[in-house]
Amino acid sequence: MSDSTSSASIYHAYQGNTYLFGGNAPYVEEMYENYLANPGSVPDNWRSYFDALQNVPATDGSTTRDVPHQPVINAFAERAKQGTTKVVQASGADSELGRQ
Repeated sequence: MSDSTSSASIYHAYQGNTYLFGGNAPYVEEMYENYLANPGSVPDNWRSYFDALQNVPATDGSTTRDVPHQPVINAFAERAKQGTTKVVQASGADSELGRQ
């Protein structure tokens, strides 16, 4: 079995686990965020699970390891509070498409 085939089958196995979704999603996301910040901060069974996920390529085919999301979220929230972010409105061909 090739690496891409085994990675795809691992992904489908994880995707089929309904305990990861629905009402449990916030809990799993928090555990994953903790894992990304410090893998030793989560129980061994979660660390093994998240370690395996690190070997599954992203949907775009990249194999870059995931990074903690909270610092990125906080940076965007801080920029929004400072009012330094500007909204840019498209003009030209792109804006014309929406009027058809």
